[in-house]
Amino acid sequence: VSKYYNYIILDTPGGMGTGFKVAEELADSIVIVVTPDPVSVRDGAKVADYIETHKNADKRFLINKFDEKNFKDNYYDNIDEIIDEIKVQLLGIIPEDKEIRNKVYNGKPLDEIPVASKIFDAIAGRLLSKNIPLIIK
Repeated sequence: VSKYYNYIILDTPGGMGTGFKVAEELADSIVIVVTPDPVSVRDGAKVADYIETHKNADKRFLINKFDEKNFKDNYYDNIDEIIDEIKVQLLGIIPEDKEIRNKVYNGKPLDEIPVASKIFDAIAGRLLSKNIPLIIK
């Protein structure tokens, strides 16, 4: 029985190695995932620039492992600075959360964590072009 999918999400290794370039060739849209630290954001900006010049695919980005308490101690004063550096529409912010990490590591569903469920549902809705406000916590 054939199944048809609207979306296939392929997670590639960081950087722009062979895995990334193969996936990029096949993709209609790309989600760049960064953590809120300067090295990751700089790499995310390089990926966004590469996509713009080599493919011009629809692209957005996620901030992963966001810890509001430690954010300003890191490098950036606000999330807008990250958006300005990457120059791509922000799709969502995934908090640094031990519960999420433990569930993912153990292969358990996130629907038991109300905040995570809301955040990932909102991200999925935005991927489907729905106008959903940004959820941080």
